[in-house]
Amino acid sequence: MTTWEFKLVEDILFMYPEVCLQAEIRRVFLSNKSINREPGVNVQGGSRVNSIEAYAMNDDRMLQAMDRFISRVESALIKLRYEEVNFVKGYYFEGREYPESPSFLCWKRRRVCQKLLSSVISLMSTLQNIKVYQKEMRDIAIDRR
Repeated sequence: MTTWEFKLVEDILFMYPEVCLQAEIRRVFLSNKSINREPGVNVQGGSRVNSIEAYAMNDDRMLQAMDRFISRVESALIKLRYEEVNFVKGYYFEGREYPESPSFLCWKRRRVCQKLLSSVISLMSTLQNIKVYQKEMRDIAIDRR
């Protein structure tokens, strides 16, 4: 495994909790947006489509990308042994520190990343899309100030 591949897998693992949170926030946002406050009111007063149907028809690409990212990481974690999954959850997801020597910890990280590489390497483009979306959302928030 090259250093680049190792870094890619680690980036994906470190981003996983944040992407899970953002996906949930996006789901809540879209569901709140699609709640029809008044029965029989159509989207923008025009078509015969109510707001729930309109948002169901217009799939949210960002939410799809985040869901694809989450499901791919979760399916990759199934391939690991129980101890390795606990290590990934503790080190990458919860930020727990381990008392092992730095060289042993590095070996452990590399071993886990090597096992996950084939499953998550295809997430590179999805990861880029998510990062672009995050940057756009930050820029929008800054512009609104």
